[in-house]
Amino acid sequence: MEGFLGFLLFIYPLPIILLWVGLTWLLHRLFRLFKPRAHKGKGIYILTGIMVFSAWYGWAFWEFTGKKMYWDYQVRQMCANDGGVKVYETVILPPTEYEDLVSHGLSLRIFARSSIPYYEESEEHLVRKYDPEIYKNILRVIRRSDGKVLGEIIWYRREGGDLPGNPFPSSGFNCLAAIPHSVSFAESVFLKEKIK
Repeated sequence: MEGFLGFLLFIYPLPIILLWVGLTWLLHRLFRLFKPRAHKGKGIYILTGIMVFSAWYGWAFWEFTGKKMYWDYQVRQMCANDGGVKVYETVILPPTEYEDLVSHGLSLRIFARSSIPYYEESEEHLVRKYDPEIYKNILRVIRRSDGKVLGEIIWYRREGGDLPGNPFPSSGFNCLAAIPHSVSFAESVFLKEKIK
């Protein structure tokens, strides 16, 4: 199976490259058909050629790379404006509970046992529906006894934006690494009690 997937990975771009080269050649041939014989319309002919080929290669750049670059930048901007860690209340835990929490992490509400006093709740909102898709993710730490949100982390991510017809998993990007304290989100909400 791995050999077949490797073959698909190798062969997938070939039809796209062949189509691109074929359409470029066809565009070139059509453009040469209308080449003026005298010097009279040569300036307009050259200017039209520059505009057509700029549009053609500009579209190709946008489709292959530019779209992902643009939306990755937008995701970074959304994270800078709205993303980050927000702590509403810190909880001081005994050292054993703190070490257990940090090493195992919190469970989502649907998986957390009712005896566990804290759990996580996550939300995902679709910000942009079309290729690529942009999502806003929110992860909250909640105290079970009163349902109070102790803290939350907000980040954005891009899914897709790849070439049409891609048989492989789509690419993605998120800004979680750029958010300070995102790795130690639980450690921002929960503090270890100092033993004297």
